[in-house]
Amino acid sequence: VFVASQTYIDSYKKYIKTSYLSKLSTIVEYNEDSLNNLSHLFDNLYADADFISVISGYDNETEKAKYVCDIFDNIKRSNSMIDSIVAINRSSQKVYTTDGIGDMKSFFSDSYVYDDYNYEYWYSYQSAFSSKNIFPPARVNNKGVVDNVIPIVFTKIADEPFGNIIIVNIKLSSLKKGFDNEKISNNGTLMMFSLSRQNLYSTDINVVEEASTDFSAQVLSNKKTAFDYEINGFSTEYYRAMR
Repeated sequence: VFVASQTYIDSYKKYIKTSYLSKLSTIVEYNEDSLNNLSHLFDNLYADADFISVISGYDNETEKAKYVCDIFDNIKRSNSMIDSIVAINRSSQKVYTTDGIGDMKSFFSDSYVYDDYNYEYWYSYQSAFSSKNIFPPARVNNKGVVDNVIPIVFTKIADEPFGNIIIVNIKLSSLKKGFDNEKISNNGTLMMFSLSRQNLYSTDINVVEEASTDFSAQVLSNKKTAFDYEINGFSTEYYRAMR
């Protein structure tokens, strides 16, 4: 009976681990597909001459700028992952958002305030390596509402540079949708670990926690190794570290 029990327990543990890994992979694939679809959507805007003329900075006509804001509003309404979309015209110091046209400096100082990226950062931002750069999670204060977002910065559309940048902020909480759909655990908590900043970001509450050196070292040394670690007093087994 003892041998049979141990065999059953070992088999059940293996099943649980395989099941969790499979569900986590499904969540990752779902989110990757969603982000890829979002990229294709923006790439398709290259065919819109009025949109590109404003984003490129060649045309500052108010009506065309409002047209760009309307496009952003439609994109946001059709994609629940998006928290906000901001196009920055650095020559005119204007931003185009779903709320309309605004002053760049006051927008990043008063309306949409990142903990890590201010007006000067976006004004001087340059990237020659990729047309789409996904940033680590960042905490943002959006007119008094604090949340965690993942900024995606477009410097090109359809591989063509347009001079200015478009920032698409993805809700970190939107990643939890797949987590809930897969029913991994009735009381599970999904957190994201930033490899670059070595911080833990929660999708449940607006908390950013600095991970311990030991935890960071284990994740960075081998992202595919299963290990046990204690976070906030709870022992949690990580089978996969997702970037």
